Amino acid sequence: MSFITEADRIGQALTIVRGVKCVTRGWPTAMDSDTLPCIVVQKAGEKSADRRDDREYLTEVEYYIRVFSKSASEADRVAADALGVVEGLGYERVFGWEEFTQDVCRVDMRVRSYF
Repeated sequence: MSFITEADRIGQALTIVRGVKCVTRGWPTAMDSDTLPCIVVQKAGEKSADRRDDREYLTEVEYYIRVFSKSASEADRVAADALGVVEGLGYERVFGWEEFTQDVCRVDMRVRSYF
């Protein structure tokens, strides 16, 4: 029996995003056309959201969804498509930002759900 983490489940779901060459839990190995666009999934936090009978009843979980691309327009499109995928898994975007350099464009989102 294999164990699939929530990050793995999110990553597997994100493989359907059009044009994405890489979905990983670590940083892209290269910032070139063989790797980008790339989506990185990393846990941002996990904490108890509610307790019942002295036990955790509800857990708040947040993940970073980071999109790396060569152009801002492509990063925006991939990020929008990725958000649609994770919303379908029950997550909501709670924070986002972008960082563009001459070499790579990055759009980051933090998404949250409860289990």
